[in-house]
Amino acid sequence: MRICALIKYPPIQGGVSSRSFWLARGLAELGHEVTVVTHADLVEDQYRIELLDDDMSWLEYEAQSGGRVRLVQPQRDTRRYTHIPQGRMFTERLASLATQAVRQYDCELIYSYYFQPYGVAAHMASLWTGVPYTVQHAGSDLGRLMIQPDVHLAYRELITRADAVLTPSPRCFMAMGVKREAIYNPQKFTLPTERFCPETEPLDMRAHIAAVAERRRGEDIGPAAERFDPSLPTVGIYGKLGEAKGSFDLLHALAALREDGLKFNFIAMTRGRELPRYRALVRSLGLDECTWVLPFIPHHKVPAFIRACTAVTFLERDFPIVFHTPTIPTEILACGACLIVSREIANKQAYREDLRHGENVLIVEDPKDHAELAGALRSVLTEPGRAQAIAEAGRSIELGLEPLRPYAEGFVRVFEDVLKRRQGHPNAIPAAERNVPEDRAAMLKDFAHTLWVAYGDAVMDPARDAYLAAHPEELATPQRDALRFCEYLREHPVETAGSTPDSWADTLRATEGVAWMGVLEDDDLLVGPFGRRDCVTLQDKRWLDAAPLRTRWVRVERFTALPASLPWAQDGCSPEQPVTLAFHKQANMRGNVFAMNPQSRNLLELCDGARTTRAIIQQLAERTGQPPQAVLEVLARTLMWWYTRGLISFVDAPAG
Repeated sequence: MRICALIKYPPIQGGVSSRSFWLARGLAELGHEVTVVTHADLVEDQYRIELLDDDMSWLEYEAQSGGRVRLVQPQRDTRRYTHIPQGRMFTERLASLATQAVRQYDCELIYSYYFQPYGVAAHMASLWTGVPYTVQHAGSDLGRLMIQPDVHLAYRELITRADAVLTPSPRCFMAMGVKREAIYNPQKFTLPTERFCPETEPLDMRAHIAAVAERRRGEDIGPAAERFDPSLPTVGIYGKLGEAKGSFDLLHALAALREDGLKFNFIAMTRGRELPRYRALVRSLGLDECTWVLPFIPHHKVPAFIRACTAVTFLERDFPIVFHTPTIPTEILACGACLIVSREIANKQAYREDLRHGENVLIVEDPKDHAELAGALRSVLTEPGRAQAIAEAGRSIELGLEPLRPYAEGFVRVFEDVLKRRQGHPNAIPAAERNVPEDRAAMLKDFAHTLWVAYGDAVMDPARDAYLAAHPEELATPQRDALRFCEYLREHPVETAGSTPDSWADTLRATEGVAWMGVLEDDDLLVGPFGRRDCVTLQDKRWLDAAPLRTRWVRVERFTALPASLPWAQDGCSPEQPVTLAFHKQANMRGNVFAMNPQSRNLLELCDGARTTRAIIQQLAERTGQPPQAVLEVLARTLMWWYTRGLISFVDAPAG
C-alpha cells in the first residue's frame, strides 16, 4: 500500500509525534510505502528534539521487506512567503506538498493525525486528488482546539467529510453526523517492545551531554559533561515543561534533599515556554551544580535514557484535559526503571489496579505537597537497592505491550477497509471492534443510558422496542433519537416498581439534558457559544475590567426526585436536598455535567456580559457582607476554571 501520512514527526516532541514515528516505521517493515509530509523541521525550539548525527538515519528508512519511509518537508526559508498579516502558511503548504506527493508517488490513501494543520491539509489534498483520507485525533485538538469559536466549524467539516475517523470516543463524532461505518477504533499504541525493554543498553550520559554541549555552544545546559558522576543516583524527567506537569514541584523537592546533604544527578530532558523561569529556579534553589537541562531526546533513544536513571518521575497534576492519557509511565515501567508518578496519572492507567505504592511504583498523592514528593525521592536516593527492587517489581505489571508489527497491522486493516468501502463494499470490520453500537436499538440504550441506569433492562428494553415500532425512521444523530425517545416516554410513561411520577419526570429531564449536549442546531453553529467576540484585555491580565459572559450552550436544571442509582443523586435528592445540574455542551460534542451549589448558580447568572468582574465582586461583597478581597480570591478560581472549560468568556463591558 502507498500511504501519504500528514503527521507530527521528529524533531517535533510529544506523544503524537512518537506514535506517528513508530507507526511509519512499522508500516514500512510490513512492506508498505509511507510518504511522510510534515513541517516538523520548522518546529519551535521549545518543542524541538535535539537530533544528533547518529539520529538522522532513523527519519528516512528502507526496510528489508521492501517498504520505506520517505520524508517530504516545506522549504526552511519562510521569507519568500511574506504576506500581510504575516503568517507561515503551514496548512496551505502541507496541503500542496501532500497533493504533490499523492500524484508523484501514486498514493492510495491519506492518513492524518491531529486536526491542526494535518487534518485540514489532508481534507484539502483529498479534495484536489480524489484520494480518500482518514483523520485521527489526540486529546488537545479535540478537547481544546475544537471548542474555540473561530475553528470549530472547520474541524467539523473535515471530520464529517473524512472517509474514516479514528477515535476511541465515537459518541461525540456520531453527534456531529459521522456515520457509524466511517468510525474506527484505532489500534492501541502499546510501545514497541523491541526497544522499550530492560535489555536496552543505558545511554552514556557523559557522551550525550558532551554531544549536546558541542551542538549548542553558548547555551546553558548545565555543568561540563565530566561533572556528571555515574556513581551517584540519577533522577530523570522528560517531556514538556509546565506547572501542570509537576516540573517546578520536582525542583522544590530536590532542593530540600540537596539541603539535607544528599548527592545525586538530575537530568531534565525538557523544553517549553517557561524554560527561562525553570532555569532560573534551578539556580536560585542551588541545584545548578548537579542539574542538566537538556533538549528533548529522540523517540528511539528514550528507552536508553530511562535505563540510565535510578528513578524517572512523571508528576502531571490538575491537567485541564481530563481524557489526556500520557504513555510516559508505561515507557518507564517497560524499560525497568523505578517510576515515581502522581496519583492523578496513576489512576488514568489501564493497569491502575496493579500499581502498588512502595512495591512496584512510588505514587505521590499530590506533587504540590513538596514534602511528600521529597519523601518519595529520598527513599530511592538513599537506598538505591530499594529503587532497583521497585523497578524489578514494576516489570511484572501486565502493561499489554506488543512488538511493533501488530500495531502497524491494526492500521493496515483499517486502511484496507476504508479503500474497500470507497469501492462500494460494506464494512469488513465488525461494529463491536470499531467500538460503535451494532444497531439503532443499541444506540438508543447507549445515548439514553441514564434511563437504563435508573430502571434497568427489564423496564427499559420493552419501552425502547415500543418506541422503535412507533417511530421506525431513524433521525440524523443518535442524540436526536434519544431526545425524541424521551418525548415518547413522557406521553407513554412506564410503570416502575418503587418509582414516583416525580422521579420518572426528573429522570427524563436528566436524560434529555445529557442528550441535548450532543445536539447543535444550525443557528448554534453560525452564532457560536457566546455570540460576541472576546476582549483583548484578558490577554493583558486586566480581567477584572472585562465582563464575564456565560455560554449560550448551558442548561441549568434543578431536581428533587432523581433515583439514588444515578451518580448525581448518590448523596441524596429530595425537595429538602435538591440537586442542581449544569449541562454544558461544547463544539466538540463532549459535554460536561456538573453539580452546582446555589452560590455557583447565582454567580453564573451574573455572568451576563453586562457587568465587569470588578462590579460582580462588589455586588457579591455587599450581598454577603464579606470583604471584596475575600470574594476576589474565591471568584478568581471559579471564573478561571469556568473560562478554561469554555463555560464563560470575557468580553468588553458595555460603555457606561
